Amino acid sequence: MGVEKSRIHRPSFLDDDESWSLFCKYAFYASKGICDDQQFENVGRDIVQKCGGLPLAIKTIAALLSQKRHFLVEWKNIYRGFHELTARGQVSSVIACLQLSYNALPVHLKQLFLCFSIYPEDFEIPAEQLVLWWIGEGFIRGKDSKTAIELGFEEGRQKLTSESRRLGFTSEKSTKSLKNCPKLRALLMMSSIQGLCCDDMESLSFLRVLDLSYFELATTAVQDLLKWIVSLKHLAYLNLSGVRGIGELPSSIKKLRNLQVFVLYENETEVLSKLKKLKVLELNAQYCKDHNTLMMLDDLHPPPSLQKLYIGGSHCETLPAWINPEKLSNLQYISIQDSDINFFETSPQSVNGRLFTWNVEGLCFKNLQRLKLDWKNLEEDMPLLRNAEVRNCFNFRNFPHPNKFVWRKGEE
Repeated sequence: MGVEKSRIHRPSFLDDDESWSLFCKYAFYASKGICDDQQFENVGRDIVQKCGGLPLAIKTIAALLSQKRHFLVEWKNIYRGFHELTARGQVSSVIACLQLSYNALPVHLKQLFLCFSIYPEDFEIPAEQLVLWWIGEGFIRGKDSKTAIELGFEEGRQKLTSESRRLGFTSEKSTKSLKNCPKLRALLMMSSIQGLCCDDMESLSFLRVLDLSYFELATTAVQDLLKWIVSLKHLAYLNLSGVRGIGELPSSIKKLRNLQVFVLYENETEVLSKLKKLKVLELNAQYCKDHNTLMMLDDLHPPPSLQKLYIGGSHCETLPAWINPEKLSNLQYISIQDSDINFFETSPQSVNGRLFTWNVEGLCFKNLQRLKLDWKNLEEDMPLLRNAEVRNCFNFRNFPHPNKFVWRKGEE
């Protein structure tokens, strides 16, 4: 960068005292960095010696040992493992510490940790994408269910083999390489590629996760792509937000009976009505400024089984007309946040002489500065309401706990 050598700071290695002090800070944090047992100190100093004065190695191994600070045998086992890894000369002390830390993770956390290896180096990982992927693969489930997915993963940089379970696909690869990967469970397209051939992906019949959020596809190839997608009977997570050439989703999308998470971007609107078992729907218009696009929300056909509805970032003053007790008769929870709406209709709706009342049990209103609503009317119109959270809604009148933000039925 043209900086003079005299102005470059080259940090030196820690000496023995500095290394031990840093180690104690993390290994014995519960006792404020003080080691009062000579046996633990002897083993600890042997471990610190192998870190070679590298702060990252010392901090990593110390954090691991802090969880076992009452078990001398565990400390000795970790020391032996550390010695075996570094004695071969094949790995550095930092890598050895990371390896030991990984080995100490519970099985379910190892599964989640390994997912990071599909991303290219220095890639910014979207947290939401990662969490939805985990849900799609069954890593995150309800409290009463267990994860029974067997994982197979190569270590380090990805090497695509017939045993690979998940892959982050970049423009450097060819779809022909997918022909021999019948065990692949997760495929994330990290960039657009030329010459997409769905025939190369026919063997991926066991995919559970397909993410095309970074993938821009020409219109001519869309129909072939959709035909292939609807054949994936095990698919649980599908993200088509990067496929801009989609004009209409086929009715055959309903064949994806195991689909749990479906992410779209500006696609035609009737698809929701075909997802008859959909329970949760999130509409996020945070980055949408075009008024015509926002008006498309009015044309949505919500599934009749919808139980939870989340709306965020809307720049419209009113909610879509279908958000009413007649269309959403099974709705139990609604959350509206960071939006410009100024009115929410809570009163019962009369349709062909029949009166429909809200069955909502919980609601959340946050950062709705233009919303004009009276709590007394809302509570009367929603007889099943059990809890509510209201924050930064300055035109919301008569909320019973303005200082606590949260109301629960039966509380004074």
